Amino acid sequence: MITLENVWGILYAILIYFGLKFIDFISERVFNRALFGSLYQYIKQKIKILQTNAKPIHIDFQFKIRITPKYLDDVKTLAIRMCNHITKDSKGRIDLPTPTWSDDGSCGNVNIAFGKLHYILSITLIRNYERIDKEGNINSIPIDNIAVSIGVDFPFSSLSDAVMNLSVINSFIRQAMLREVPNAKFSKGTFVVAPIKGELTLDQWIKEKKFDVSLLLKSEEQIIVDFYVDRAELTTPYFEIDASVVQYLRGILLNYYLH
Repeated sequence: MITLENVWGILYAILIYFGLKFIDFISERVFNRALFGSLYQYIKQKIKILQTNAKPIHIDFQFKIRITPKYLDDVKTLAIRMCNHITKDSKGRIDLPTPTWSDDGSCGNVNIAFGKLHYILSITLIRNYERIDKEGNINSIPIDNIAVSIGVDFPFSSLSDAVMNLSVINSFIRQAMLREVPNAKFSKGTFVVAPIKGELTLDQWIKEKKFDVSLLLKSEEQIIVDFYVDRAELTTPYFEIDASVVQYLRGILLNYYLH
């Protein structure tokens, strides 16, 4: 159903699009972009930040959990119990319904409303194929890893809230899993930002000296940022998410996503 709010959102996006095209036209034909390049990029970036109110940014936070090998039905029951723990432990602030599973039962999705934003929790159950029986029965293969991805869409102005709320969800997931599987092992967490600089090719990035094929940025906090053709990945050395991660994401978004 089309609402007045949707119509205004569409009109807003159209105005932003033509506004950017107008700035490109003026900067090319009226101004010297070499002279006014910094001002041009600043104005363009501010407009793109406003544009995220109509076309939100999307990021994913991904990690894996290693567990004692279990069969499919047991892991699905574990996932349901975890959702119940999180709802109870958060005192209803995070309400997790029962996961919706794929036909083969290996992937599950949960929609989460937390604060003013909506998150999608995706669970992929990874089988250990080295343990398959002689008959090749896939149901005989235990699951020893769970891949978790938490995705969120948000305007740039809500970056801090989006990430810190994600941190809270992340902590409840860890707490719930350790309650059910005390010996569970968690990988490092990785944020995925995509697309980045979608209008440029890899060759153009290298030519402009704005991108190095082996670019790897490290900080005192040992946060690692890897840049690829279509995405940027930020990996933390610890499972928790803090303010320094927000600052790194802000830099990636400003310089590579909204550039």
